[in-house]
Amino acid sequence: MATDLSTETDELTQLPPGDLRRLEVALELRKFHHNSIWEEQKHFTWLISLLLSALVIGATSDRVNSTARAVMLLVGSLMGFVLSWTAFRVQRREGVYYQNAYAAFAKEWNLQFPQQRVGAFPARPNRSVTRLVTASLTGKAGVRDYFQLLFLLFAGAFLSVAVYGAVVLWPLARAWAQAHNWF
Repeated sequence: MATDLSTETDELTQLPPGDLRRLEVALELRKFHHNSIWEEQKHFTWLISLLLSALVIGATSDRVNSTARAVMLLVGSLMGFVLSWTAFRVQRREGVYYQNAYAAFAKEWNLQFPQQRVGAFPARPNRSVTRLVTASLTGKAGVRDYFQLLFLLFAGAFLSVAVYGAVVLWPLARAWAQAHNWF
């Protein structure tokens, strides 16, 4: 199924009102986006964890000199930051898609079964970062909230390592530039 919302709603509008197939299409869209969230969480977490593990192994290896180690930390951590930030943004975007798909499903369900109405989704699909932290500390966060927070924590950790790598490399880069009369 496509993730373009206009394409998804077109599938529903092609069917006549009251047709039970509209509910089936809405259910499939909701399931698609629900499964997409899980797959994204799983794969981004694996990829980021592998990169972080490689950085830890490289940083603690005695077979790598300090310059190579600093370069590896800087480049690897910048890659990790980009991946973590992308994972965070993808989760938030897919949350919007899921909310829209759930709203379409709830609408179709409630039209078909008015005596057994399905409740509405919260007004906002994503919490602010402050509310993510607060909800996680109070135990009121959902699974997707915890993954979003995890991706932000990964991004912060990778950014910290990138700063460390830059601090270590700066004197070396400056000395090299001075030796080659760049300054």
